[in-house]
Amino acid sequence: MNSKAFLFMLLRRIILYAQPVGDVWDEETRLRMEARAKYLEWERIRLEHEVKQLTLKQMQLLQLSAVAVLLVLVLVLWCIGWKKSQRREEFEEGNNDANEEEVRNVGANEEDVGNEEDNANGEEDNNDDGNVEDVGSVAANEEGNAGNEEDAGNAAVNEEDDFGNQVANEAANGENHDVANVVQGEENDFDDDIGRTTMERIQWPVQDLQAGCEWTAGLMDNYTVYFGHVLSNSFYPVLQRAIGVGSAFEGWSPREQDVVYRVLIPMTPPRGHSFHLELDSAGQRHVRNFRVRVQLECTCTREQQGENMLCFLHHPQEELRSNQDPSLLDTLCTDSYLDVHKTARWFHQVVRAIWPALPQSHNWHLTLLPSTRSCQFKVTNGRESFRIEMLFGVRRDDSDIFVSSEPREALTPSTTWPESYAVLLFK
Repeated sequence: MNSKAFLFMLLRRIILYAQPVGDVWDEETRLRMEARAKYLEWERIRLEHEVKQLTLKQMQLLQLSAVAVLLVLVLVLWCIGWKKSQRREEFEEGNNDANEEEVRNVGANEEDVGNEEDNANGEEDNNDDGNVEDVGSVAANEEGNAGNEEDAGNAAVNEEDDFGNQVANEAANGENHDVANVVQGEENDFDDDIGRTTMERIQWPVQDLQAGCEWTAGLMDNYTVYFGHVLSNSFYPVLQRAIGVGSAFEGWSPREQDVVYRVLIPMTPPRGHSFHLELDSAGQRHVRNFRVRVQLECTCTREQQGENMLCFLHHPQEELRSNQDPSLLDTLCTDSYLDVHKTARWFHQVVRAIWPALPQSHNWHLTLLPSTRSCQFKVTNGRESFRIEMLFGVRRDDSDIFVSSEPREALTPSTTWPESYAVLLFK
């Protein structure tokens, strides 16, 4: 009994009077907590430093990437410019070489013409019936009429049949050979304005507009004579006399040092063909666009009358391919419609081929300019320079309204011919 009471009292004393924790254990706990706090602070500082280092490396990498991209862009732009300059130099060199070769060929032809003129002069005393092929008589009239270039050109045309055939063949066969040199970047629609942009950026001396118009008109008259001779027996469009249009022929120019002498050459269908104008309803409302449909016509009556021509409609294709040149549908058309781009390339070929035969070629230098909807070129003689643009079009009925190759809006399709009132306004 006493032992139980003693144990109870002891337990009660322990419970009621528990000993407090000593100061030594509290100090150790505090030190451990401080150490833990310092460790955590050090870890935080280290992590922040690592984050800053990683961010700095990422920024440096982005900067290096941006510099690399800029360098690549600069290199690409330089390569594009270099390639364009190379193509331009190759085009100019090829153009010069072709002109020199044609000049040499024409020189040889001119010697033959000179021999024919001597023979014609010998026969003049015995035959005075007004033969138009008498070159000696025309040469005398040319000196007496103060250099009538058109009459001389007609006489030279009558005596140069071989040269005319050679030029026609060259223009027909070389159409696909020199396309890349004449029209650069035809695959892109914006190249239609390359020639105009080039002409606007070149600086030229101030010119007398009246004198420039007269010189251009004389050049176009000479070209018209040779056009008629070279294309007389072909199935290409018949080219009429050029009509001066634009500001220069009206007596003014938007920029005095940037004069463009623009002419419009009417085209009529060759024998065995006809032109039909169809309004393009897909065009814009403020611009009336047309398409020129080319249709074959029967020429059996002409064949019966003795003309050296086979009817495209009533003769077998094999006979036509072996005995006659292809029709206009096979040369300058796309899906039976006259193609502006093909016609422009053909114009470039014919203009360059005929140039050595013109009297202006002895003192002037011809340089063709790229264009997909017209024939643009410049002529220089060291002191003067003229820039000429030859547009071409088809007359509407018997009026002075044409559908021309001049573009009126961006990305004009190759078979679209906008309506033009330039000739009507000029008159």
